[in-house]
Amino acid sequence: MRFRRSPDESLELNLTPMIDCLMFLVVVLLLSTSFRQTEHLRLRLPTAQGQPEQPAARPVMRITVDAQSRYQVNGKPVNLTTATALRDYLISEANGQRPTVRVDADGQASHQAVITVLDAAGQAGLSTLDIGTESSRQS
Repeated sequence: MRFRRSPDESLELNLTPMIDCLMFLVVVLLLSTSFRQTEHLRLRLPTAQGQPEQPAARPVMRITVDAQSRYQVNGKPVNLTTATALRDYLISEANGQRPTVRVDADGQASHQAVITVLDAAGQAGLSTLDIGTESSRQS
């Protein structure tokens, strides 16, 4: 009796299901990962190394914000806290002119106090703004 030999079937490893599973895992990991981690950012603000201030062709209204977020306009203390009240004061100080507004804020002043000044100046129609900085001199 002669038995017939079956042809050798080569073993084959099908990788398609494994690749599908890996792709599914990659997609799940990408969707569940948070890419924003703003609480770990450390900021060091740069110093300005620009050109010295040129004489202004228009008058300058100087607004100072100190560390306690108190305002001075052209050296006069102003006891205003809202943007609307500050806007009205800036309009009266401008006397119908459009001066350049220079904001000198202390480094410890609150961000909200500086934004209030910028907002009030914008609402008063004073669109030319200048932010005061200390120049860093390299030795």
